[in-house]
Amino acid sequence: MATERTFKTEDVETLGAWRLAQLLIEITADDTAVENLLRLELAGAKGPAKAAREVQKQMADMCRSGWIVEWDESPAFADDLDSLRKAIAEYVAKSDAREALGLMWNFMELADSVYGRCDNSGGAVGNVFQAACEDFGEIAREAKTNPT
Repeated sequence: MATERTFKTEDVETLGAWRLAQLLIEITADDTAVENLLRLELAGAKGPAKAAREVQKQMADMCRSGWIVEWDESPAFADDLDSLRKAIAEYVAKSDAREALGLMWNFMELADSVYGRCDNSGGAVGNVFQAACEDFGEIAREAKTNPT
């Protein structure tokens, strides 16, 4: 019988920031999704403008990619998309709602491209775009834009 492994924040903290940083860098060498998430986190820590530029870069990379997402890769792909969505909603929108509104609009425009090359039979990707719709409304309210 397999044992369940759980880590507590307090236990992991005992490794110290330096060792955790080393481990994270090692992990990113083998996992592009983790690397992208780390890039978003680092950019977000430097401010909303840096986060916005990183989101734009990652969305452009996603558009250029010809990667066909098979059904078994769809949940991981959805996690990548959700990281972008969260970066817009959590980093950029908190400081610059108008910038975030433009980014979220661009994010929503990814939908056609994504659905055209992705198996969403499990619904994970669709759930990300649904959450983005909800974010879009909140961000628009914060940006105080008037629909025309």
